[in-house]
Amino acid sequence: MGASTAALWWITSAWRVTWTKRLRKVPFVRLVLDFCGAQEELTDEERKRAMLATLEMVDRITQEVRSVGFWKKANARELLTRRLVRDLDEAGICPPETQRDLAQRLVALARENHENLTR
Repeated sequence: MGASTAALWWITSAWRVTWTKRLRKVPFVRLVLDFCGAQEELTDEERKRAMLATLEMVDRITQEVRSVGFWKKANARELLTRRLVRDLDEAGICPPETQRDLAQRLVALARENHENLTR
């Protein structure tokens, strides 16, 4: 394999990995946008803030669910849920009375997508 072919292979592989990681986050972004936009239409700025906050939360979720036995530990799931509520509150993207429900839905979605998140 020549140097240019190897470089092209590396670039396409890196691109594939990056897009695969991003695609894992799509269901979470959809959930947050649908959930937060259900009460009232989000502005472009709110939508952008919601997407950025969600991407950060998915990174946190991914890190947590990779720990051994995470789904068997109710305490660990509750701590994650509380942290997500704080993240949602800090981002200011959803009404406070809906944040816990959304955080629980994010954790449930993480459980459904465990295999994709831990690849």
